[in-house]
Amino acid sequence: MSKNDYLFSFIKDLTKNEKRFFRLYSNLYNTGNSKNYLILFDILDKMKTYDAAKVTQQLKKESPKAKLSVVKHYLKQHLFDSLHTFYRKKIPAIQNNNILNTSYMLLHKKQFAEAQRLLLTFKNATFQEYEDHLKIVEINILLNKVQEEQKHRSIEGFAQIDAHYKEMTTALKHLQDWTDIRQIHNHIRLVIYAPNSLKEDIQTTFKELLKTELMQRPIEEIVGIEAQYYFANSLYLLLHFTQAPLDQQIVYLEKMEQLITDNKRVFASELDKGVIYINLLQLYIDHREEDKFTETFDKLSALIDIAKGVEKSKLLYWKYLRLFEFHSTYRKQIALSIQQEVSHLLNEKTSQFSSLQKTGLTFAISIYHFKLTEYQKANDILSHLFLHQSISIQDYYYLSLRLLHILCYYEIGQYTFAQKELLSLKRKLQREELLSDFSNDLLKQLNGLINAQANNHTVTPYYQKIATLLQSSSNKNMMLNLRIEVLVSWVQLKI
Repeated sequence: MSKNDYLFSFIKDLTKNEKRFFRLYSNLYNTGNSKNYLILFDILDKMKTYDAAKVTQQLKKESPKAKLSVVKHYLKQHLFDSLHTFYRKKIPAIQNNNILNTSYMLLHKKQFAEAQRLLLTFKNATFQEYEDHLKIVEINILLNKVQEEQKHRSIEGFAQIDAHYKEMTTALKHLQDWTDIRQIHNHIRLVIYAPNSLKEDIQTTFKELLKTELMQRPIEEIVGIEAQYYFANSLYLLLHFTQAPLDQQIVYLEKMEQLITDNKRVFASELDKGVIYINLLQLYIDHREEDKFTETFDKLSALIDIAKGVEKSKLLYWKYLRLFEFHSTYRKQIALSIQQEVSHLLNEKTSQFSSLQKTGLTFAISIYHFKLTEYQKANDILSHLFLHQSISIQDYYYLSLRLLHILCYYEIGQYTFAQKELLSLKRKLQREELLSDFSNDLLKQLNGLINAQANNHTVTPYYQKIATLLQSSSNKNMMLNLRIEVLVSWVQLKI
């Protein structure tokens, strides 16, 4: 076994019910020659940290003739078999594969009538519940095999075979459509979330995607609920990151919510649903739709109540972030109490938030104080963050945090610190080849502003140049990606 043994990790990830079922399942096959894998299971299950030497020693003690590699193989196989049985009625994909496996067995035993009955029943269910195009193809291949094995040379038999081939052709076309949509969706996400997304080619990529037939197709023409969902998701992402009107973005997000809510087909996780609510909340904030914000916020809260583990942590993070953004925009006094609650959660020793989530919430709190012109408070929060937490340049909030920190130093009159921070940031971006034309121009104008203010020169021209830079349509995407919308409102107040 290796230092970080897969089997050890796998057993540690099993639930109590899964472990209990494995033992019950294994006891059915537990003969004198096969009990060794149960011994190994108990050894690994009781271990807190993996120790290869200890495993070998304990196994030899319990069963001197046992060979570890062989026992490990049997244990892994029985674990997979037991879990397959445990989940055969709980996971649709496993249940579906079992039906097909049974059909293959019936064909092998020449039970053609029963195989045909099972396959036809399954095909109807697949059409109505699963939209699994590959399964439709496989079912029809098996149905044709039934016809051919029975050697019925009738017109009706040939007609049925032909009908099955037509269904396969249609299913393959739908599968191609589904594949194309998923590929476009993945391409869009790659551009948005790739580490080099700060570069200028993001605009070109989006413009090329907008020229495709994606924008020309009515969603109703897309076959299949899952394909429609990812089609709507792709359009939302394109519209969002090209800053299309908010009402257009809301249409596709609400369509995604409807597709998930109104259909029992499992193609999106609870986290996917939560992300829809989170994005809708942001649009309702920007669109000033308080009633819809409240209604969607309640849905998100209900989802968080039943979520577990990492999913719960992510959804909880976005819940507080959106709630804080809403009240810091429209109800600043309520935002203060929320900020205190969030600060308490961040300072807990057993905080359920990741370091990146803590950074995001801290960023939101600093923006809140910055908007209230409490620049020293915002600066103290950011200085504490940079002192106690390592933030990579690839992190989503890195550039936004650094720029806001520079503005705070500027507003409290610490111009030397502001210039040092600005120069440090520029050099960092240059080393990592992330200094885009937009970022370079922005830092250049901010540096001119800080120098002018420090030497009591006129600063208005610099504010106007920064405003013009931010208002340029070619830079809107960059601003959205940098998460420094606060800079726009700040410079507008200065002009």
